[in-house]
Amino acid sequence: MNMKTQFKSILAASTMLVVACAPSIYGIQVETRQPSASGLDLTGKSVAVIYPEGLGEKEDALNRSFVSSLGRQLDASYPESDSVAVFTLPYTEDYLKYSQPDSLVNLVLETDCDILFLIERAPAFSVEGYKESDFRLPLTVYDALGGDSNAIRSFNVVGHAGPEPSKSGELIGKRVSESFVPQWKSEMVELFCLDREDWNQALYDAASCRWATAIEGWTKILSEESDILKRACLEYNLGLGCLMMGRPDLAKEWVDLSLEETPTDEAKALSAKLKTILKSRE
Repeated sequence: MNMKTQFKSILAASTMLVVACAPSIYGIQVETRQPSASGLDLTGKSVAVIYPEGLGEKEDALNRSFVSSLGRQLDASYPESDSVAVFTLPYTEDYLKYSQPDSLVNLVLETDCDILFLIERAPAFSVEGYKESDFRLPLTVYDALGGDSNAIRSFNVVGHAGPEPSKSGELIGKRVSESFVPQWKSEMVELFCLDREDWNQALYDAASCRWATAIEGWTKILSEESDILKRACLEYNLGLGCLMMGRPDLAKEWVDLSLEETPTDEAKALSAKLKTILKSRE
């Protein structure tokens, strides 16, 4: 082998070594959470539900069961949020006053929530009380973080009152919750990984939708890493993980750090996506 050929061989081997030490991109298929069919995004927000009490044994039982069922579905769909808080208000002839803007603001402050669900009384029951029939139940939702133009939304809960009010309320709650739980979309996301056991384990956790565990793994690796490219890749991974956990605000902080370390194309793309998401929530 002449010196020129030998030099090329050494250069090629050195290049392969550098590439092998750098993180590689891996694509994984994930289910990403989208806003609910109602347009409301409850991710990371505290929710309170208020319903009238003192309407009679059967009507109270239906409302209590309906609200309990709705709360369970929301809790299961938004595990990163606080549990849904439930409150009652004594029913009076002027109960509708609570659906006015000033009253809704006061109720939000009193219940210390971000989003308030105010259940009203079904008009069909206002004259004769509970009766086995189809009915419409007005529902007002106040989003304290939704901006002035989109803070108050009105819905009509359509249900059927059967011979067993609690069972009827349970079914209504399950059906109504479908409008407020997140929708899911399948898409491909990219993560950085190094051919090393701890990096591989974190990637495996992410691919298995164990994002909290993956974040713990990347955080531990980052605390011991000094190479700026690897740190940038880990911070990008952490940003994506936070987004998958429903925290675009934390995701932006990690991605900003990643861009400061080394501005990769992946971090730039994720940064642009996060800006759009966060702007839509203003």
